[in-house]
Amino acid sequence: MADRPVSAPPKLIGHMYLARLPCGKVVAAAWDEADNKKDTAASVARWIKRGNTVERVARYQGDPQPNWCCGPSEPCECRTPAHAATHKEQP
Repeated sequence: MADRPVSAPPKLIGHMYLARLPCGKVVAAAWDEADNKKDTAASVARWIKRGNTVERVARYQGDPQPNWCCGPSEPCECRTPAHAATHKEQP
């Protein structure tokens, strides 16, 4: 019986801040990079002020894209009457 090769763990490509609506979909994102700390902090503060939930996540090579909120002209389950109040204009 041959040994199976051990695969290398996925490569960490960085960390991101994700802004989510109450329905859980992402409406904004920013990479957490040393060169952009001031701009990133301003973005995160703006997202919190408008009521988004913000989380910092590790991103690895090959990760799937976050579940983004669709545009205003596209159909979306997050636009049901129950979630209508959760969608604000996103500057």
